[in-house]
Amino acid sequence: KYLLPCPKDAGREPFREPQGKTYAGPVLLATDDGVDCDPETDDTESIRRFLGRLSAVKGGIGVLQATLLRISGSLPLSGDFLLVGAGVPVIETANDTFDVFSVDAEARVTVRDIQFRGGRSVVDVPAGAAVRMEGCFAYDPKMPAVRVRKDGRFAMDGCVVYARYLYEGDGVGFLGSTWFRYLS
Repeated sequence: KYLLPCPKDAGREPFREPQGKTYAGPVLLATDDGVDCDPETDDTESIRRFLGRLSAVKGGIGVLQATLLRISGSLPLSGDFLLVGAGVPVIETANDTFDVFSVDAEARVTVRDIQFRGGRSVVDVPAGAAVRMEGCFAYDPKMPAVRVRKDGRFAMDGCVVYARYLYEGDGVGFLGSTWFRYLS
């Protein structure tokens, strides 16, 4: 009832947890791109500017401040970087018609210590991409919280998810020490 069927080839090859990557690039702050601490404003465009600047720096570390961030469209993940919350930023979607993150096929991204509310899904990982989430919290996405397409890679560790479904797809997914609560 709560989980979708596994692919036919599930469990045929041993799967080892993908190790977290060490990032040593420059540290970029979201506030430098106009991401503010006003919970009444739409932060979509300023966060997109910030992520665009971050994706141009291989191995960079992007810092989102602890505040309520409202978005009205998907946030692009491309490049190779760490997106981390300073405190606990909360990204809240305006509705459930879009994913919180839209991921580029070449992305190699780690998202750490950020909270997500709503959306269609938190992330939809396409073929070729690799996304890792650590210490994140997802509440009430309308579809599975995570969708992973064939040849996509996803790892979730130390996260808490309140959703109708946790995972969907036929890509490679690792869920380690993640707490899931079914919402009816």
